[in-house]
Amino acid sequence: MKKQFQDLTEDELMQLLAASDISALEALYQLHAVNVYRYAVRMLGNPTEADDIVQDVFLKIWNYREKYVPASHFRAWALRICANLCIDRQRRADNRNLELSSADAVQANEEHSPEDVALYHELLAKACQAFQTLSYDDQQILAMRFDGDLSVPETAEAMGCSIRTVYYRTAQAIGRLQVASGGCDE
Repeated sequence: MKKQFQDLTEDELMQLLAASDISALEALYQLHAVNVYRYAVRMLGNPTEADDIVQDVFLKIWNYREKYVPASHFRAWALRICANLCIDRQRRADNRNLELSSADAVQANEEHSPEDVALYHELLAKACQAFQTLSYDDQQILAMRFDGDLSVPETAEAMGCSIRTVYYRTAQAIGRLQVASGGCDE
């Protein structure tokens, strides 16, 4: 991120963006692209499609920069855009196969024996399969909270519900995920 943008808040960056300062978009991208990408991978199950979605999210941010409401959280707004794009993509493609990104891969080395790596990949595959059995709403709330790294208030804002609802739905989704994965006795 350029030095001149390091001390600016998201609202200040959005004000610059509203004035068509492309450097402000670059700064916002640097701050939030990873969380948007993680959320898109979780919801689409495909890193290549997630890359496309990230680009589309920031293009929409550019195109709708005048519609941003400063009182809202930028990351919640960006993930809401991402969620809508993921829904559109799923409706068109209906491809729900989960591919593991290279960032999730663990390799055997001095710290990890081949047995540990095999166990990790087995448990990760089991968790991914369990995640895919959840309803779209459960997947969405877990992805926003944990892959998108949204706080509870930011998740409530992005999903258009109360904070209490986010707590409840998160707990319920985690419970269903534990049941789908066969419990947490591993």
